Amino acid sequence: MPRRPPADTRVPGLFAALVLLLALPGVFPSHFGAEAQPLGGLLLPRGAFLLEVNGQFEQVSERLGEDGSERIGTPFGTPLTSARFPGLSAEEQALRLLLGDPGMELQAGQVSALTEINAQRIPMRVGYGLLGRVSLGATAPVVRRRADSALIVSSQGANVGRNPSQGEGQAGVQAFRTEAMEAFTAAARGVEERCLADGTASPACLAGQQDLERIQGFLTALDQAWSSRAYFPLLGSAPGSTLQARWNEVRSGLARWGGQGPAAIPLATAVDSRALGQTFIDPLGDSERFPRGVPEALYALGDAEFHLVVGLTGWEGLGRGLSAVHSAVEVTVRLPTGTLDSMAVLLPQEPLGGHGGVGVRWVSHVQPTSRLAVGLEAGWQRLEEGTGRLMATDPAFFWDPAPGGAEGSITPGNRQWVHISPRVILVTGLSLGVGYRWWNQGDDRWRVDAEEGILPGGTRHELSGELGFAGWHPPVVGGLPFPVELRFRGSRVVGGDPGMPVATVIELQARLLRRR
Repeated sequence: MPRRPPADTRVPGLFAALVLLLALPGVFPSHFGAEAQPLGGLLLPRGAFLLEVNGQFEQVSERLGEDGSERIGTPFGTPLTSARFPGLSAEEQALRLLLGDPGMELQAGQVSALTEINAQRIPMRVGYGLLGRVSLGATAPVVRRRADSALIVSSQGANVGRNPSQGEGQAGVQAFRTEAMEAFTAAARGVEERCLADGTASPACLAGQQDLERIQGFLTALDQAWSSRAYFPLLGSAPGSTLQARWNEVRSGLARWGGQGPAAIPLATAVDSRALGQTFIDPLGDSERFPRGVPEALYALGDAEFHLVVGLTGWEGLGRGLSAVHSAVEVTVRLPTGTLDSMAVLLPQEPLGGHGGVGVRWVSHVQPTSRLAVGLEAGWQRLEEGTGRLMATDPAFFWDPAPGGAEGSITPGNRQWVHISPRVILVTGLSLGVGYRWWNQGDDRWRVDAEEGILPGGTRHELSGELGFAGWHPPVVGGLPFPVELRFRGSRVVGGDPGMPVATVIELQARLLRRR
């Protein structure tokens, strides 16, 4: 199992400290209570000032597959071949010579990954009510993402195994060598007798000498493979059958001249995972070698955003059947002030940095009764290409040991979403709600030099629950108001298209409204 990163209490601690600071009485006098902002503080009264801190903690270790969820690294497994691990090239060339098959492809097993991606975001937003139905805002997020990975190696799909001369099969190999040499000596004696009887220029003598030359060449190559190579054709594999067939031909040649070689050639058995890991994975480094979005810093600045919010409706006290309807449109311009998030090569997620773009969303709050409210949201976002050093440049081989990654670019696909969240108002200022979000995004595109790739997008479905607290007005304790509105929300992806991340998100939000 992958080693999880040690618990980091500094990010939650920072969020808690900010909440405590905002809650100090008399520092930022507020007036939430029954007048808590129904649009989440987007649309502000004229001259009002909003400060919002939002701590978001995301964990992803699975993605949706064809038949339910699967570990992130499952689709990124790759055979242990010379194409991916050049150290196997010499082994492959030696076995091709031994088998007489120049197209033979060696496979020592299969490597896959267990990966968990953790993201921490603290968007800090300020807003100002410019006009009665127009507000301006800006968001500066602090972000951190890392991937904790471990590589798992197995003998699945292998056609070679541990050289039998280097393990428990040593005795069998030595016995084979002894019997084969005795058979070769007997065959050489038979050829020599035929040449003396028929003459060295006779067809029988020449054929015998050619047989001895081929047999000796095979035995020499076999002895070299046993003496110097780490891998050998596996029992029950195609190369193993080819090698046995070759030996049967050699054995027939020995028999023609009076030699009786052993019936079966010793073949390899499967290599255990530990030995494979020591050979292939340990040289790549431990889990700290694997890619992280922000490899060195605890915090990094994400992409800053500027918002323009225009109110559409603000009806109150509509009478029978409907208490209030509020709605607004927010237009966002995003600047690429953050560091490119290289994790997008592995998994389509919300980009944390390095991408400019634009977006628009419509937010509505409908309150049929004093005890029931429904939040509605629909949005669209377009992000531009981001460039930087990608810690992972190939989804099929993201543990590539090439130092430092490579310069490249990622262009996230457009995204659209719809969110509905019914809420029950338990008492004034306290609400409990659930939510459903439909989320769709286009294909992510990445490029490194002349190589390009696509990470398919798709649709995912998310369920959430939330608890909102808007403080007390008038204060329940004389002279001690609680000016900060709090919201706790948890969500998880429950379905969608194959390849979509199964993300679990915990969100803590604190908002303060200061009136002029």
